[in-house]
Amino acid sequence: MRGTAPPWTHAEVEAATRIVRLVLEQRNNHRMRELSLRENESLLGQKDYLRKEVNHRV
Repeated sequence: MRGTAPPWTHAEVEAATRIVRLVLEQRNNHRMRELSLRENESLLGQKDYLRKEVNHRV
């Protein structure tokens, strides 16, 4: 047959699987950092609001 690649070896399949896993882990780590930053910003905003409210009442 012309124009087709030979079947992948077991080692090639394992290497490709590891690459996919690493890429997915990196993407998930990036998303977790983004979520963590958003949570921190939200908490700081709430803290600032509460501080202003307390100062206003005092």
